[in-house]
Amino acid sequence: MLRHDNGFTLIELVVVIIILGVLSVIAAPKFISLNKDAKVAVLEGARGALSTANSFSYSKAALQGQELVDASSANIDMDSDGTADLIGYYGLIKFVISAKEYAGLDEDLTISKHYGGSGPTLPYFLISFTDNPASAVTQCFLSVYYPDTAGGSVTYEFVTEDC
Repeated sequence: MLRHDNGFTLIELVVVIIILGVLSVIAAPKFISLNKDAKVAVLEGARGALSTANSFSYSKAALQGQELVDASSANIDMDSDGTADLIGYYGLIKFVISAKEYAGLDEDLTISKHYGGSGPTLPYFLISFTDNPASAVTQCFLSVYYPDTAGGSVTYEFVTEDC
């Protein structure tokens, strides 16, 4: 009498489960790393967007003679309609709402002003993810450092340990 076996034996099933478990342990860090790489790439894109917005703002300010002014009211006409639209900080974007608007940052990102003081050693803006805002505990953000005086350059620092 011929006997036809259908399906896996118990031993074959256990071996397949073990192989899949080993593969998942090996593959999981790769996928987690992709998530970190994606977040870092988003922060790099935000840096480029803010840098471009500041370059445009500075160009407009220079054309209007406002690149040496740390203004307290709107002093830069961004759309050439004769009305000042932006409050400038030596030709750079001074406030959070303006920075987010002119840089065109995605809704997944938040930008906040550092209120711990001023100076080249303290960040002017912090750009982070909305669901994980920048803090001393959260180590996934971009620090933007503005110069103390007119003509200085903007510098950026990525903090990506916990992305």
